[in-house]
Amino acid sequence: MGRKLRAALLGASILLVPFILLTILSSFGPKSIGHFTLVNGSTDEIVSARVEVCGQVSEYSDLAPGDKTEDTFRVRGDSGYDVSVTFASGRELNREVGYVCSGFDYETVITVDDSSIEMTGTVASAYD
Repeated sequence: MGRKLRAALLGASILLVPFILLTILSSFGPKSIGHFTLVNGSTDEIVSARVEVCGQVSEYSDLAPGDKTEDTFRVRGDSGYDVSVTFASGRELNREVGYVCSGFDYETVITVDDSSIEMTGTVASAYD
């Protein structure tokens, strides 16, 4: 290898190393966390429910009227809550509700009633 090529490679390496270290270290930093509560506000039992947010899927079964379930997820970017439920009667509801983006922690309540799926409460706070 010629001197000029070695010098160019060394210069590129010197510039690249801090970028790689910064990328690695930032992956260990604080992460946005989301928490949601899914409430069966209907008069029918939910035999299956699925919530997908930020590419993470949570599945539930056998939620009686008035029951609720909770889950936590990592906020990995911009996303809505994609919610699908099937009632004991065989009726199905699907809807995307709400919105999350990285840089905030979320506390969200999603309520399923007899004819709709609604986000009935959310609190977003910047993480430390």
